[in-house]
Amino acid sequence: MLYEMAAQSLKLPLSPLAIAQRMEAEYGVGSINSLNQVNSGSEGLVFFADCDFGGATVVKIYDNGHNTDSRVESEARLYAYLNEVGRIGDFGAPHTILTQNGQMSASLDTDFGHRRMLLMERTQGQFLANATISGRNMHRVGAALANMHGALSDYAQGPDDLVPTIEPAWYRNWGAKRLARSFIGKPSSHDLAYGEFGFFPALMRSPNAAVLSDAQQEEMKTIDPLIAALLKDSPLPERADLTLIHNDLKPEHVSLSNDRVYFIDWGGRTLGPVTQDLGIFLLHLWSDSDMTIEQWHNLRNSLLEGYSSAHHLEEYELASVRVYIIDRAVGLIQRYSEISMQTGHEVGVEKIVRTLELMKRLLDE
Repeated sequence: MLYEMAAQSLKLPLSPLAIAQRMEAEYGVGSINSLNQVNSGSEGLVFFADCDFGGATVVKIYDNGHNTDSRVESEARLYAYLNEVGRIGDFGAPHTILTQNGQMSASLDTDFGHRRMLLMERTQGQFLANATISGRNMHRVGAALANMHGALSDYAQGPDDLVPTIEPAWYRNWGAKRLARSFIGKPSSHDLAYGEFGFFPALMRSPNAAVLSDAQQEEMKTIDPLIAALLKDSPLPERADLTLIHNDLKPEHVSLSNDRVYFIDWGGRTLGPVTQDLGIFLLHLWSDSDMTIEQWHNLRNSLLEGYSSAHHLEEYELASVRVYIIDRAVGLIQRYSEISMQTGHEVGVEKIVRTLELMKRLLDE
């Protein structure tokens, strides 16, 4: 019953009751037993709904920046494509539920503006967690990811499907992004940080610095120029090596069933090299867990072996995985530093320290 729904602190001006009413009006959902928020990110909010559509349904409501109708529709089209080409393969994506009018998403009008809502079947299988992360499963994920990347090389993208992230080195290094933002009135500490290749300056500007010991700060100060030099000297990928990638692939975005690997939450999709997905996944495989470095190395080898079993990776591509792990690690620390500056207190310090441990190991390889 609706009265059983737990009240949520929403970024969007919608109550669980209002969401349920729109689900009934747009999708014909007649009975909703519960509606629980499970995620909140830059794109908006995600809920699990227990309703009469045959069990658990995923409800995704888009926030301002990701709210264009065409952007939401393109995400739904991508899911349909991946499920079609993966039907006889080993990968899949969320299955979207059409509205009663046959639309891929529904409209939500609120006091704070227009929003879009996407309804999806809850993905089958078990999400990756420490209990399910094994060498065998990593091999499966790697092979499925390679097959999916291969399918995406033939995907007919629409105008809103791509937001390229590959930037010339001078653009990042000279802080042109920060300068451009200042002209449109939205400069931020985050823009300043992304004009830097390393992580230490942004970290020391944030309240996080006060929580770190003198020894930790000295170690970070020493390693930062090595990290910056590695990223600055890394060549940009060739245009021929770019395809549509997930760009935010984490263990929490991967679900395994008996015969398929599902990749969910494609809101950050972009144009990039396939090894960028591998690097991002491997960074979060480490930073979001408590595994040892030896366990991580073994799982990394299994993932890359699985990927290579389905798609050959050249030596330069394998070498670039290390660079993308470190690049994502720097971005992660910069992001925590930005949030720390915005909130005025420490954020993510344990993950920062753990991420540093992995970067040190990778620099020695």
